[in-house]
Amino acid sequence: MFKKNIQSFLILSIVLGGSFFCFSNNASAQIEKQVRTFDNKLQLVNELKILDQAFEGVMDFTTVDLGGDGISELAVSYGYQAFPEVKLFRADGSSINAWQPYPIGYEGRINLASGDFDADKKDEIVTAPGEGGGPQVRIFDGFGQTKFNKGFFVDDETNRAGVEIAVGDVNGDKKNEIVASFLKDGKNWIKFYSHLGDVVGTPFQIEVADAFEPMKVAVYDLDNDGKGEIILGSGMGNEPEVRIYNDAGISVGWFAVYQAGFRGGVDVSAAKFDGINYIVTAAGFSGGPHIRFFNQKGEPQLNNKFFAYDESFRGGVNVSLGHFNSSGVDTLVVMPQTVTEVDGLSSSGKTIKVDVSEQRLYAYDRGRLIKTFLISSGRKGFDTPYGKFSVYKKRALVRMSWFYSENNPNNYDLPNVPSVLFFKGPYTLHGAYWHHNWGHRMSHGCVNISNENAKWLYHWAPVGSTVLIQE
Repeated sequence: MFKKNIQSFLILSIVLGGSFFCFSNNASAQIEKQVRTFDNKLQLVNELKILDQAFEGVMDFTTVDLGGDGISELAVSYGYQAFPEVKLFRADGSSINAWQPYPIGYEGRINLASGDFDADKKDEIVTAPGEGGGPQVRIFDGFGQTKFNKGFFVDDETNRAGVEIAVGDVNGDKKNEIVASFLKDGKNWIKFYSHLGDVVGTPFQIEVADAFEPMKVAVYDLDNDGKGEIILGSGMGNEPEVRIYNDAGISVGWFAVYQAGFRGGVDVSAAKFDGINYIVTAAGFSGGPHIRFFNQKGEPQLNNKFFAYDESFRGGVNVSLGHFNSSGVDTLVVMPQTVTEVDGLSSSGKTIKVDVSEQRLYAYDRGRLIKTFLISSGRKGFDTPYGKFSVYKKRALVRMSWFYSENNPNNYDLPNVPSVLFFKGPYTLHGAYWHHNWGHRMSHGCVNISNENAKWLYHWAPVGSTVLIQE
């Protein structure tokens, strides 16, 4: 068992065309969304549409045998919308069921995994929130009803960094465990749970100081010893690597998978493919749709230049592979993480656009508008610089002062300026407590923001986020 539990019948993917779009709420309506499957020779097998053409959110998926008949259904999560939900589809693309796994108010991503926890040969669906949601894992049947309990928390309820999950037998007891991956205090934690929410095994942590999303996780018995290895793909913000651990937290493998400097994250899966155990990876947001296969030693296998979609696609890819029990055909599935592409996005997926003519800031996460509010940019003679930049430093409090000349009315000395994001030399986005004249040019070149909005932006945007200043 592993994160994308592919057992039989049909494995699906959603693909976009290779077009790029500027900031627009209806950009994705111009993109055709498709479902694709590939055989063990990496030849396209099938395409199937399952998405509303207007959808602009973030997706995850898992295949799940709900009937215990050896024929897999597809569970897809639709996040970053008013009511994030999980939808079930048959292999022909027809809809089975849909539900909201978390209360109204959470509008982020929903991560998915699946596995059989009660030995009835029917898989359950496991959910966990992405960034912005509390670390609550829940288990559902195919009717959207919770099973075993109402859910459990893998960390303090105030942790809002998101949780990645996988299902598999990590300790050789022939029972599936839930593996949770989440960030806390600059470390990526890995914890193991039973389906009842009981802690099993020993948790461990990995230093990932630059990450702002948890590592992707899969479970598969790579060395055929009866215990599944924990296979981790880098989260957003870190170099593109795969790390492999046993259930004791001992590293048994570590290798790079994409070009150094790419920090959009790495999705990962593992299974027997064409009779051989493989790890398969896909680049996250802002990376091309390059699918790569590796053995446990990190040595590239199969076609090292395989692209699931047009090479220009930059929406990020979810990936899995598995075995069709009924047909004996191994199959690869890929699926976009998001269907909206935006010019100028950083590999973090978070972009701050300041429209000087409107005196308004727009915050985007992977192309989706998250928040907008009025600001005050530089007044005449002290213009805010136009162009594309990135946040290179953050400080919670800064004393800002400038001396032009004796008795010059433009001199200033402002202690404790809050929530400061540096994007070009001394130019910053920051809170301003000395005025409330939002929507008008007021500053000496920085972007003034209300203290409340600046605090939100400071915690939302990591170092590396793109800053676009335009007229």
